[in-house]
Amino acid sequence: MIFITHNPNHADPVGDRFVILQRGQSLGNWAKDELSQGELTQLMAGGAELEELQHELAGADSNGG
Repeated sequence: MIFITHNPNHADPVGDRFVILQRGQSLGNWAKDELSQGELTQLMAGGAELEELQHELAGADSNGG
């Protein structure tokens, strides 16, 4: 069965494998025991791109806007 969701809280309980797509490209394919729910959430939320954005926003805050 293929279950498509943007919510890791829905995916984690029912999935035994996870394929994460970003803009139509596969970021990887993991067995459930290879990822924690936190890692799954991070990948689904944007992974490295999300971290980069958080750093940019923190820099803008410290520079007054």
